[in-house]
Amino acid sequence: MRAYLILFLLALITPILSLAEVTNYKSFDKLTKEESKATAIYIEHDRQHQIRPPQNDFIVNTGKAKELFDRCQEFSTMLVFTQDMQGLLHHCESAFDSGAVDAYYLIGEHLMSAEWTTPDYLKAVDYLLKGADAGSREAKRKLISYYTNPLMPTRDSFRAINLAEELSNSGFLWDEFRYAALISIDANKELALLGYTTLIKLAQQGYPNATAMAALARVLKGPLKNMESARDLFDIPQDAYQISLTHAKLVFLITDNDLEATRELLGDCYVTSYLCTNMYYNFLQKGIGGDVDIPLANDILDYLNKQKSPIAKMFYGWNKATANEHQIYNPIAARQIINRIPEYKKNLPFYMDTFAAIYAANGNFERAIELQSKVIEISRGKGYGESFSGMMERLSSYKNHKRWVQNGNALSYIKRFRELRNITNIEGEIAAL
Repeated sequence: MRAYLILFLLALITPILSLAEVTNYKSFDKLTKEESKATAIYIEHDRQHQIRPPQNDFIVNTGKAKELFDRCQEFSTMLVFTQDMQGLLHHCESAFDSGAVDAYYLIGEHLMSAEWTTPDYLKAVDYLLKGADAGSREAKRKLISYYTNPLMPTRDSFRAINLAEELSNSGFLWDEFRYAALISIDANKELALLGYTTLIKLAQQGYPNATAMAALARVLKGPLKNMESARDLFDIPQDAYQISLTHAKLVFLITDNDLEATRELLGDCYVTSYLCTNMYYNFLQKGIGGDVDIPLANDILDYLNKQKSPIAKMFYGWNKATANEHQIYNPIAARQIINRIPEYKKNLPFYMDTFAAIYAANGNFERAIELQSKVIEISRGKGYGESFSGMMERLSSYKNHKRWVQNGNALSYIKRFRELRNITNIEGEIAAL
């Protein structure tokens, strides 16, 4: 019975907790300490009342438009088996021309997620923009995710907020919640307060992810920052294993300079989310909140390398290629992860940036320069800030036939952490530190 329970819980949380490794358990086996922690969090997560995005919120079609859109949806569903992207384009473009505006959302979603086809982020955004302009709510939601994702080629918080405002009266709680979160750290204090008030109302209705966002609005750099108000929001015992609140509490503890408590919490949550694992490695490797622990830091990297998540493997490869400590530095191990990253991810700037560092660590500076030049070309003027400056510095290093060494210490890591402002994508921002 326990095996079926575990598999059922895994099915429920897998889309959210991407680092949870699916394991086939035999009945009556004892769970390891790590598995036990993860299972406790899965159970709590399922019990919590979450605000979730709508699924297939398509505009109602009639007549010829409905007939063509149904055909477009059929090709979209079958793409996993057929990989017939040309067929999808043909039928969905015909549906869009007939007035089925969500047909371009389906094309854009496939081109961006690239699960069953070759990615093309520029084309994806073009289709999504046309769909959004024609009234597709799903296209607008996808664009908001794109514009706020720090690992995508374009950041555009202004467009994200405008789209979120358009959706905020859609009748879906998710759209109201997301707009409130985005404006809650806006430089305009009146607007930020409007967003925060909405988040508090949703939190009082029992939604823990609204509580987490309200807390972050009080913790992150912005006009409403108030650590005492944030502290009150965390004073709820049953929230101990709710993952969105755990993430928010980590940001709070670091900003509050309680680094020992942060490290203790990371030791409990690193098996449940990439954010926790990423941070735990940095705390151990840099001696934050306790002594430097290189053997355990290496264990954390090995744990990451066993996960299926591409971003986890990228983090592993980056640290193995750029570490200053000889116990961690392993360019050969880093090189092995390149072939384990899906092809559709390899043209994203942060992946190419990692691959360039790996090639440089292995002495292939010609390839490192080629990739890093592409990274800079793609990323210039896209709002990457200090991350872009680092990309430029790495190119200079490779031209001088020097590998990149990540020399950040505890103080610089914590300082960058406290500058975080991307309230809806904390995980990605921390990955990009």
